[in-house]
Amino acid sequence: MSQTKATKQKVLSMCPPAGKGDFTGALACMADDITVIEPPYLPYGGTCRGKAEFQGLLAKINEHADLSAIKMESVVAEGDSVFVCLQIADRKTGKPLQLVERSIVRDGKIVEMKIFYFDAGSMIEAGLKAKA
Repeated sequence: MSQTKATKQKVLSMCPPAGKGDFTGALACMADDITVIEPPYLPYGGTCRGKAEFQGLLAKINEHADLSAIKMESVVAEGDSVFVCLQIADRKTGKPLQLVERSIVRDGKIVEMKIFYFDAGSMIEAGLKAKA
């Protein structure tokens, strides 16, 4: 199996549990020392390292976005990188938020995720208020 195909399959195996709010299942696909980078303008923005910090980050994200119904729109993979276009609902407005997660897979585990939002709307406002 090619590296690109194996990388894509690893990330896709994480998406169904996460889309149902099962982050324990999703964590099984991640390296123990995973790094997750969220945009700094969000109320939970910054970098977390390790599964324990990531679980804390998920709780913070879930205050602002409904993580129980993640919708995957498309997936593109090349080598050790996978880009997944997703939708989640903004809890304040109910509107869908579009984002892209870039995951890096090494030795069969996701080692890094970097998140890019198209328009984080009310979450940006909450981030500005939290930092004021």
